[in-house]
Amino acid sequence: MIYNIPFRSSSKILSGVISGWQLSNIPTLESGQWVTPLWTGLNPTGTRPVTGAATARATVTLRPDILRDPKLSNPSVSRWFDPFAFAAPGPGRFGMQGRGILKGPGTNTLHASISKTFVVKERIRLRLEGLATNLFNKPN
Repeated sequence: MIYNIPFRSSSKILSGVISGWQLSNIPTLESGQWVTPLWTGLNPTGTRPVTGAATARATVTLRPDILRDPKLSNPSVSRWFDPFAFAAPGPGRFGMQGRGILKGPGTNTLHASISKTFVVKERIRLRLEGLATNLFNKPN
């Protein structure tokens, strides 16, 4: 959005100072992406070949078991789901949690600027501009 601020004055000097200002902004509103939690540990499935010593199990990354709803009623930037809602799969099986069960945090920002162009001569202009990225300093 670009908005020309409608300031006018009968004085030529005052009109040159207060007229011609522009406000512009770019809002960004995005929902979060779907996320699949993963668990990494010693292979509980028994399907991966043994590495190293005969008694050692391979390390694998797979979906965990889900114990309860991982969604929090009041998520924060540092904790937007309950990590204790998941557990390592039991021996001899894969995790029972589905793919993409969590919706990640979204993005909500506003970038804004205010500017004015001063005409020095017919072909010479001077632009004064102030720009704010993430104007309200909202963590995303």
